[in-house]
Amino acid sequence: MKLSIFDKESEKFILSRMEGLKHPNKRRYATIANELSKEIPKEKPYTSKQIQHHWENSLKPNLCKIPLSDDEKEFIINWAEENQRQNGVIPLTKLIPIMKEQFGKLRSENQIKNFWYPTRKRQLNEIIRIKERPAVLEPNPDPPQFYLPKLNPIF
Repeated sequence: MKLSIFDKESEKFILSRMEGLKHPNKRRYATIANELSKEIPKEKPYTSKQIQHHWENSLKPNLCKIPLSDDEKEFIINWAEENQRQNGVIPLTKLIPIMKEQFGKLRSENQIKNFWYPTRKRQLNEIIRIKERPAVLEPNPDPPQFYLPKLNPIF
């Protein structure tokens, strides 16, 4: 179950305000934050950044919230490898419209990131594991007769 700092009343307010903005401007999230703090007073009011993040990753009506398909996962991996910058940064936000065009589903930035970063970590760990593996197993005079790496206990 996902926990949200937003209650249902606040979400309904944000949805109604975003639907009311036919021509959204740059300050729409700040405007909604101000109106929301007046309409539904909170001890700690929501910031425009929190509202923007919640809208882009949860509330946007056309977001596809089902898990990524295998084709989408493969597409993300290939696209990330092809578009990685020299400093290692991958512009995942540019991938969102490309995936919408390719698969007809709008995915949130969080959904793409939540798939990509653990996948990249697994890939890097596998590379490290392969590099650390000894090339030739040397016989050990003590039983057993093959090399076993020492495990460092974690306490």
